Amino acid sequence: MLIMSLTMEPYGLFKLMNFPATPFTISPGDSRVVTVRFQPTQLGLYFPSLKISSNDPDENPISVTLMGTAVETDVIVTPRSINFGNVCVGSNSEQTITVLNDGTADVVIGTIGKPSSPFSRIGGTCSDGSTLAPRGSCTIIVGLGPTSTEPFYSSMLITSINHAGKSWFVDLRRTGVVPDITIDETTLNLVMFYLEVRWKKQS
Repeated sequence: MLIMSLTMEPYGLFKLMNFPATPFTISPGDSRVVTVRFQPTQLGLYFPSLKISSNDPDENPISVTLMGTAVETDVIVTPRSINFGNVCVGSNSEQTITVLNDGTADVVIGTIGKPSSPFSRIGGTCSDGSTLAPRGSCTIIVGLGPTSTEPFYSSMLITSINHAGKSWFVDLRRTGVVPDITIDETTLNLVMFYLEVRWKKQS
C-alpha cells in the first residue's frame, strides 16, 4: 500500500510526530506507527481528524477521529517565604511548607531541592515524582539547627514535571541567638527573702 499523505484537520493543537516522509510504502502484513501530540493552549474538548490518503481502491481516504481534553493545572505553594524567628544556638525549629494542586488535572512533582546548612529537609509527605490529584496536597517539613549567631539565608526549589515546566522557590531565613538569662538585683533579693522566710518557717 502506498500512503500518499497524512494530515490533521484541524492541525492547530495536534501535531504528527515520528512518521516517515510521504509518500511511503507499507508492505503486506507490515505496519507503521504514527504518534500524535496534543499541545493545548486553551481549555476545552477537541475532536480533530487524522486523514490518511493512499492508493487503497476501497477506502480512500481514511479518517481517524481523535479526542483531547485540555484541563487546567494550578499549583499553590505556601508559604513562599519562611522566617524562623529567634532560634537559640544549639536548639532546633521546624516549619511546614504545603504544596496544593488547585487545578482540575493531576500534577506530578518533579524534584524538591535541599536547602543549605543549617537548614535541612527533615520530613513531610511530598516526594520526588509523587502525583497530586485535583485538590490534593502534600507537605515539606524544614528544620533549622543554628550553630552560630550569624544570619542564615537559603531557599528551596520545587519543580513540576507536567505543569509547563514551572518551578517555585521558598525563601528561608533566620539569625541564631545565644541563650542569655539575666536576673536583676531586685529579683534576686526577692528570691533570697522568699527562701529565708521559708527556712525560718521550717525551723
